[in-house]
Amino acid sequence: MKILLAGGGGFFGGAVARLLAGRHELVIPSRAPSSLPPDLRPYGARFMEDLAAVVEEHRPDAIVNFLGILKERPAEGVTFERVNLDYTHRLLEGAAAAGTRRFVQISALGADASSPSRYLRTKGLAEDALAASGLEWAALRPSVIVGPGQKFFADLRGLARFAPLLAAPSDRLLQPVALSDAAECAVRALEPDIKCEVFELCGPERMSYADFFRASLRELAIRRPVLGLPRAFFAPALPLLALLPDPPMTRDQYRMTAADNVFSGKYRGAENLLGRPPVRAFGSPLR
Repeated sequence: MKILLAGGGGFFGGAVARLLAGRHELVIPSRAPSSLPPDLRPYGARFMEDLAAVVEEHRPDAIVNFLGILKERPAEGVTFERVNLDYTHRLLEGAAAAGTRRFVQISALGADASSPSRYLRTKGLAEDALAASGLEWAALRPSVIVGPGQKFFADLRGLARFAPLLAAPSDRLLQPVALSDAAECAVRALEPDIKCEVFELCGPERMSYADFFRASLRELAIRRPVLGLPRAFFAPALPLLALLPDPPMTRDQYRMTAADNVFSGKYRGAENLLGRPPVRAFGSPLR
């Protein structure tokens, strides 16, 4: 099977590409194919804003769309609407023209076209477009994915260099999923028996954001106290945080924490794709 991995050179996409390599013909569009990890460079292809044309050029049997952002850069034109939504529309347009039949969308836990968070809203609207496409599809909604190479861990290392302590909400929960399990789920979602279905990808443990910070620091072998505070405490600090080049929390991320980021029970979960219970997200050293 020929599979186009949009965003396949990133943290999650790269893990999926490595599971598929050698078993399928891969295409990974990249703005700079030479900057892909060495083991993925043989699959590199030219990225164009006209993603429909990219799909038509390669005519894949299936597409997996990892393209998405958590933080915007409006001055550069990098917005939720452009990356999370418009890029999905362009890939779907190309799929229709190229005769591609299967599409796996990497969405987000809590995706909802009516969400007050623009990130979750655009993810929900992208799912709606996928459902109306006429393709055979699967939408995967992961909670926070934990594994080596995740940007959060690099950010946490940076914060720990100058912050004597860290703070995170203690009254909201998340249910992190291991990178290995999330990648295996994405591969399984390409199978022909998975049709037109949403899956929520969560690990077995629910924890507060403060506990997630503590677990992450332990995995990184960094000793810093984490102060657990009510979510509302962070609201007054958002205008000041927005002045930083890379804010640790944006206004939209604050909106995302209005509800717990945990398995809802409305859809099937990771265990239904894996054929086994998911493993704990934390446990392997990430140094």
